[in-house]
Amino acid sequence: MNRLAGVTRLFSVTTVVIVVAYLSLYLLQMANFADDPGVGWHLKTGEFVWSSGTPPRVDPFLATERRTWIADQWLSDLVFFVGYRVGGWGLLYKMLAGVWLVTFFGILFRAVRIQVGSVLASLVTVLLAFKCAQVHFILRPVVFSVLCFASAFVVAREFSRRESVPARVMVVPGGFLVGLFALWSNVHPAFVLGLMIVLTIPIARMLDGKRRRDEFLSFTILALLCVLGSCLNPYGMVLHESIVALGRSSYFLSLNSEWLPPNLESFEGIMLVTFVTVPIVALLVSPAFRGRIGWFDLLSSGFLAFQAFGSVRFLPFAAIACAFPFAIALRSLAEEVGGVAVMRLSARCVRSLEQREKQSFKGEITACCCAVLGLVFSNLMPLPERLGPQEARYPRAIAEVLRSDAPEGVVLASPDWGGFLTANLYPAFKAVIDDRNTLIGEQLYREYFQSLESFEALSALVERFHVTHLIIPRKSPVGEALASETRWAILLDDGKSLVVRVVRQ
Repeated sequence: MNRLAGVTRLFSVTTVVIVVAYLSLYLLQMANFADDPGVGWHLKTGEFVWSSGTPPRVDPFLATERRTWIADQWLSDLVFFVGYRVGGWGLLYKMLAGVWLVTFFGILFRAVRIQVGSVLASLVTVLLAFKCAQVHFILRPVVFSVLCFASAFVVAREFSRRESVPARVMVVPGGFLVGLFALWSNVHPAFVLGLMIVLTIPIARMLDGKRRRDEFLSFTILALLCVLGSCLNPYGMVLHESIVALGRSSYFLSLNSEWLPPNLESFEGIMLVTFVTVPIVALLVSPAFRGRIGWFDLLSSGFLAFQAFGSVRFLPFAAIACAFPFAIALRSLAEEVGGVAVMRLSARCVRSLEQREKQSFKGEITACCCAVLGLVFSNLMPLPERLGPQEARYPRAIAEVLRSDAPEGVVLASPDWGGFLTANLYPAFKAVIDDRNTLIGEQLYREYFQSLESFEALSALVERFHVTHLIIPRKSPVGEALASETRWAILLDDGKSLVVRVVRQ
């Protein structure tokens, strides 16, 4: 009987939700998972670090003038390259899917469940946060950054909730935070969001009435140590300056879709509105919610939600921060309506499910760990037939045409093509431009887009960088003109792009 009970605990509501979330990754995300323009140069950067033993300080890939490069994701790139070298695209897909599951159902779910006490409210919340954040589940280092953010946020929030925090209690979790920032600053530039969260702790505790001077000083010192930890990277404070410089560029923020506001009619947009609206309603109507919520949740979720309304890039971080007040609001509002006669039957069903889930907690953790291990090291995830960038977006025929036309060269193409060219043709062929905004700078981006409008601007870039080949959008003014004349040799016209050999007189 006990053995049978142990088996049935694996088939709980929590396990079903984890399986549903796991299936949604490959059913909805995997077809476009590797289409991001930066995938190629991320892998090549990892290869550079692997072979040279050091992160790059000057860009090695482009055909432009020597440019100082702050490779702010070099450690993630190294992990990508090693994973690709060991197991190809398949291992990268599975590895990042495992990271995503652990972030939301290994770290966030456990923390929300402990805080709220309601398994069902926690499950609903984390599943919705998982889906909302999935807009940034792509083959890029941001996946690792979301994991780091969830880890830092849970520790920081626990600090904010304690009535008192003796110095000896801070040693282990505080040391963990400092070490995390030392790692995170080499993984992805979103570590600055984590620093803001840690800086929120002493402010939130003061607003909550926890105004012991020694604790305020301790948390302020902890925040400063985290800042110092983030300086343990190959570039020091220059890394922080480069991140600030990108945030100041209105041109790049408007150019890249990930920096634009989310579509509020899309699923992630609707979820963002829901994550904000439900706690506001609970704040107005539920005394229980007002008694459970603290200033840390209000400040952190409010700040990140505000950022997410302005930029899709912040959605995963806002979803994690908003999960706590949202789950608390669900629990509090459910208690408010629990006494209504029509709700009594459903309330009993909920209590019954809650009791079962509490009893099956260990089984679910085991099932989740086994699922992640199986995902990475076996064929539990039915991957798409063709892995890597989609053929429709990055036709391999273009690389083959360039390779067969000349032994080496310089290619002027869209920034979106830069990573593909670097991954497939470097070092024989070098791109003029790719999607590394802070490296390239606004001026060259503007000159490239102007070159699609006039031959004069195009010719200036061709001569400046000794361009040998062009990949031109077929429907651009210059592309239409090139397709109808014989100024330069057209090597390929697939209806979307023209591959052109520059002929010099």
